Amino acid sequence: MTKSIDDSSDFFPNITVKDIFLRNFHFDCNGFMHTSKIIEEGVRWDENLSLLEDWDFVMTIAKKYPDNFFYIAKILFNYHQRFGTDGLVSNANYLDWANAFEYIYQKHKNDLLLMGQEWYPARVIKYRQLETDFKSNIAPKPYLKYFVT
Repeated sequence: MTKSIDDSSDFFPNITVKDIFLRNFHFDCNGFMHTSKIIEEGVRWDENLSLLEDWDFVMTIAKKYPDNFFYIAKILFNYHQRFGTDGLVSNANYLDWANAFEYIYQKHKNDLLLMGQEWYPARVIKYRQLETDFKSNIAPKPYLKYFVT
């Protein structure tokens, strides 16, 4: 069955800002808008991160303004990504991913919105194991991880 661009059946009906912290859905900054007040207040992207920096940025904003998020359950744009050609993500190894998850957890672990999360430490362990498996020719190249079941 072919889905139309306007098909919103894949969306969760009631996303909360806590869902961002719990990684209950994939968040993409390409559709994220914020007021310039956030920049004026000094909220910035964490330059220590080269992966998952968009997620961390939104978590930083959400911690400061947890009641000021509005979720639109409708596709408003199409984003195309060609894995293997997009720079940092394609050139990252599994250990880079594990380290990014570890860094974000350590940075936000005391945030109330992270309470009840279940992704850490399983996500870090998973990517460290994938790095070991990749080096043993068991796992695919890191940029193909999205296609592995």
